[in-house]
Amino acid sequence: MRYAPFAVLAALAVAGCAATPQATEAIAAAPPPNAAFYGVAPPDAVRLGAVSVTLCDGDRATMTRRILEEAVRKGGNGVTRLTCSDKGLSMTCWRRPTCEAIAINVPPLPPPPPKVNRRGKRR
Repeated sequence: MRYAPFAVLAALAVAGCAATPQATEAIAAAPPPNAAFYGVAPPDAVRLGAVSVTLCDGDRATMTRRILEEAVRKGGNGVTRLTCSDKGLSMTCWRRPTCEAIAINVPPLPPPPPKVNRRGKRR
């Protein structure tokens, strides 16, 4: 009876941990909004620095989503120079894919010019 409170706490902790991954996986499945990949950085983009992600046995889709999340955490809205490679075995993983990129912040496009009707007057 002396250890009963600890058993109850341990059971609650395990139950809470068992229920958490489904919720976080569902939320993390979507890429960050308004974040994009650029083959070449636009000329007006501001470079924020390198971002890197390494996952144990992660797939390409998860890696690219996580690299975008890292760029958003740095204040960016995109990445450029994305490279992914397999680092091989480690003590805990069969393979360790790593993706690296440069986080950038691309300013929004300016508004379009006002339309001009046939008589030369602006609307």
